[in-house]
Amino acid sequence: KSMSSNNTSGVTGVHWNIIEGKWFARVGIKGKTVHLGIFDEIDEAAMAVMEFRAEHGFSDGHGMEKAHYAK
Repeated sequence: KSMSSNNTSGVTGVHWNIIEGKWFARVGIKGKTVHLGIFDEIDEAAMAVMEFRAEHGFSDGHGMEKAHYAK
């Protein structure tokens, strides 16, 4: 799966919550959204997403690049 064309954080599964002033991490799996936590630093949120994907058998390149037609 490619990165969403409207991704602004640069990390699939990580978004900035303007109300909290923090980074939220979440991953979709089997039709459900799994919330991984709220983080002060984008690197912490990205690591949570990467660890979850590794534990659940996602491919290494999952969500790493935007689709060729969205560039």
